[in-house]
Amino acid sequence: MSQIFLCKFYKHYWPELCGKLRRRFGNGPPDPEDIAQLAFIKYSEMMSKDPIENPKAFIYTIARNLVIDSFRREKKQEKMIDEIFQEFNIAALDEQSAGHDALDSERISLIEDAMAKLPAKQKSFLMASCVEGLSYRTIAKQTGHSLSDISRTIEKAYAAISAELLNDEEDKQAEYNVPSKMRKLQ
Repeated sequence: MSQIFLCKFYKHYWPELCGKLRRRFGNGPPDPEDIAQLAFIKYSEMMSKDPIENPKAFIYTIARNLVIDSFRREKKQEKMIDEIFQEFNIAALDEQSAGHDALDSERISLIEDAMAKLPAKQKSFLMASCVEGLSYRTIAKQTGHSLSDISRTIEKAYAAISAELLNDEEDKQAEYNVPSKMRKLQ
């Protein structure tokens, strides 16, 4: 019985829910259709627990919360990117000149290379935290690792990336500090 209700409810309310989300939050991201889909999935998981008096209001609340969560994740990712840019002395996009663009592209390439060298566990935890915006607690639940292990692993990943960047900077400094007579010999 509940499956039949869910199918009918989905067919009739899904377009209306998408429209409400679009009017309230815009075209995305997150995409209103994706949020509506996720809301119905969550609703179907909760349906069997307790009867829900007002399904439309309930599912709209789920959808609204999913959008808010998405905005929070996006802000957290932007903050993390800004912190990485600050930490590695990369100018923000609106502050860049052509000369900075080349340097920043090189630094970003170095960061990508450094990340490629990370062990799988460090890379996985760093991506989950920085890119996906997951909390250490969520990563712990998903992976079965302790919070302290996740924290240590991510710190090691940052240290490894920083060391790679510092090594590159030192190599460049050494290259620039070679006396002109020696450069001719090279």
